[in-house]
Amino acid sequence: MVLRRIQQAISEVITPSYIEKPPEFIGLPKAGTPKADNWRTLFSIFLPLALLSLWQEDSPVAAADANDMGTDYFKQDRTDFREYLRLHIDGLKANFPGFIQPSHHLAFHIHEGMELFSNVRNFWCFPGERLILRLRGIPVNHKIGELESTLLHSFCKGASFRRLTLNEDCPPLLKHCFLLIEKAY
Repeated sequence: MVLRRIQQAISEVITPSYIEKPPEFIGLPKAGTPKADNWRTLFSIFLPLALLSLWQEDSPVAAADANDMGTDYFKQDRTDFREYLRLHIDGLKANFPGFIQPSHHLAFHIHEGMELFSNVRNFWCFPGERLILRLRGIPVNHKIGELESTLLHSFCKGASFRRLTLNEDCPPLLKHCFLLIEKAY
């Protein structure tokens, strides 16, 4: 019932052109895999509308659910979040040595974001997720480390070229090439 109402909201709600709607048949295989922006739009626009349309005014859970969905976080809540996350990571280190991922480190920055911007919805990571999606699309043939060394090598070549063009004794032709590259990027 909820899924059908969400799909109905996606098909019937009119949104501004700059908002990309999720697939109309979200939740079904024919909708494909939603992207990060689709999830954000789904949870920030369509899901609340669908749930609100399902609530009856006299529903005993309507008021309780509304209170639970508040966006105010108190300092103690943020501190508790960081402490529980630290305990979770310590447990992972003790029980599964070597399992720690970069996302575990990133999770500690959620506390800082909550300090600055309130709840997580206010500092979502859509641009970072788009970058991850692009990086996932690069074929690596399961050869770990080659991509990283290629990226590092390319970065170092670019830095060396920039340093060369900033020297006073750089040939004029190279300086001209550098200016063309700067204009292009």
